[in-house]
Amino acid sequence: MRILITRPIQDAKPLADALEERGIAVLIEPLLEIRHLEDAVIDLQGVQALLFTSANGVRAFAASCPRRDLKAFTVGDGSAEAARQAGFANVESAKGDVEALAALVVDRLKSDDGILFHAAGTVTAGDLQTRLEGLGYQVRRAQLYEAKIATALSPETRANLTLGGIDAVL
Repeated sequence: MRILITRPIQDAKPLADALEERGIAVLIEPLLEIRHLEDAVIDLQGVQALLFTSANGVRAFAASCPRRDLKAFTVGDGSAEAARQAGFANVESAKGDVEALAALVVDRLKSDDGILFHAAGTVTAGDLQTRLEGLGYQVRRAQLYEAKIATALSPETRANLTLGGIDAVL
């Protein structure tokens, strides 16, 4: 059996390793490339907590800023695990979507205690900032990464797809 993994390389590699340990052949063909924005500004003055809506946001923040002392709230378990691996000790997962993350923030934090820093990409799913600001919180959103869409498949992937060399796609 051969599986094609189309996730960004940072996410595809651990999955590929796990599948290969089980004897499954893997071909990695990322359809997105995650690029950290070199000119991103991370201003943590007055910040009480960090908000992460993806593991990519965690990785981009961790690559640009050494601080790990702030509370980190994540949209789901994958981003929570990425935060822990990046060295954050105080991490809570909303186990859901942007609405679940907003609800977790409201349950755990007071709006008067400081700014919330949202480590985001250039494109986001949902509008966490507007949702939380509507509830009285101050949110500082910083675009730390972008996702570039692949424009073509590699010759190896095209050949495998054409000749039936792929049994499943993740």
